[in-house]
Amino acid sequence: YEIDNVTITGVGGGALPCASGVNHTYYRIWYNGTWSDWIEYTAPFHLYNNCTHKIEFYAVDNLGNEGRHIVQTHNLDETLPHTWLTIDKDVWETNWGSYITPVTEFTIYASTEHGYNGTSGPYAIYFKITGPEGSKFYWQGDYYNCNGTWHQGYNNTPIAFQIRDENGYAPNGVYKVTSYAKNLLIDESGPQSVETFKIDTVAPESTLLFDGTYYAPADKSDTVYILPDTPMRWDANDNSAGVKLIKYRIDNGGWRIYDGEMISNGKEITIDEPGEHTLSYYAEDFIGNMQKMVTKTIVVDTTSPDSMVSFDGALLQKGSKNIITGETKVSFAANDESGIKAIYYTVDDGSKAEYIGPFTLPSGEHTITYYAVDNLGNEETAKHVTLLVDNKAPSINIEKPKTHYLYIAGRAVLPVPMSTIDTIVIGSMDIKASSSDESQVVAMELYVDGNRLAEINGDQLAWQWDSSSFSVHMIEIRAQDYFGHTNSAEIRALIINL
Repeated sequence: YEIDNVTITGVGGGALPCASGVNHTYYRIWYNGTWSDWIEYTAPFHLYNNCTHKIEFYAVDNLGNEGRHIVQTHNLDETLPHTWLTIDKDVWETNWGSYITPVTEFTIYASTEHGYNGTSGPYAIYFKITGPEGSKFYWQGDYYNCNGTWHQGYNNTPIAFQIRDENGYAPNGVYKVTSYAKNLLIDESGPQSVETFKIDTVAPESTLLFDGTYYAPADKSDTVYILPDTPMRWDANDNSAGVKLIKYRIDNGGWRIYDGEMISNGKEITIDEPGEHTLSYYAEDFIGNMQKMVTKTIVVDTTSPDSMVSFDGALLQKGSKNIITGETKVSFAANDESGIKAIYYTVDDGSKAEYIGPFTLPSGEHTITYYAVDNLGNEETAKHVTLLVDNKAPSINIEKPKTHYLYIAGRAVLPVPMSTIDTIVIGSMDIKASSSDESQVVAMELYVDGNRLAEINGDQLAWQWDSSSFSVHMIEIRAQDYFGHTNSAEIRALIINL
């Protein structure tokens, strides 16, 4: 038992009565391994100094008989107890603090500095837990709110608890465990002990970064196009325990570690084999929370784009020559795995321009040079196309009858100056005309006095006049080219054919 003083009492001067009477009572005290001298008991006395004391005492009667020696042990404890907290499992010490889980087991112990065989005087433990809103702890079969309310344990009994609710859940955040113990002999409390812990169940987030040339299409969030020398690295963050490492693998290869030092130093990796690859990765924090695995399709593109020219409007291909009109729109398109960044072109000896939409060309022959560049900078070898732009109507040559000639029986006899007419024809007459064009003459027509008398598909027209006549007639030749351009030529002839 624990005492703070000792009084030896009895009848006749502090000893039990006997037949002849008690003459004297003697005692001695053992402390810290040493017995004191024998002392005659004359009055109550006190024990001093914390720890174990032994009192040996006996009585002597008036006849000199010495009574039985009695030894009592007393533990003197006036020190204030202190508390400490132990954790049985699932705790991680990081640069950001001590992290626990909802299954971490806590025990609060208390003791004084003195006591017999490691024991201490009677004490009671008081504790409180503060945590995020809605958090609870489990103790002695019940659940309590972590709201800073003080709780008292049983005498000389440790406190065992877990921070969790009825569903085994504890909100993320900071938890503070405060405890102290009271010496029940002297009704005084020892110092408070405060321990702070954090619960983190949120996984870290990692981000794949590209320091070189790359292209990430907006419509393919999981696909990235790169060059063989494009450096890649990761950045990661965790708002609580901190990022320990990132694990990654390429295609079906083994998992590799990208550790915290690599993250801090921006260590770079590359994938140099052309083609499509699967890159998988996830981050892990210092308490084992793991990010959901991220999978990216990485396409290493070393192929140049392929561009082509097209025409919106009239087009005639004559051998290797492309003939168009001034209204025909010239367009470019290109294909590439990583997508097209731009198409560039020049017309003849003009300056280079970026293609932004269809355009037209003026009359004449032109050479267009063009090439495409993809989103990674792969550049196509330049291509060339030669175009003839035909904006002109066909020309017409009336070969027979010629102007300012006299024709007899179909033959030009002699030139004749004329003012009001172009030629004179006596007898029947063969009318001949031809037409030429930059593209192609597709039709010719013969009109006499506004009446169509002949039509041919081609560029040569011949028709014989054999009708009776003694008057002036208007002979008109019309021609049309491939693109619909038309032209006409006229001659006024006095025709005498009886």
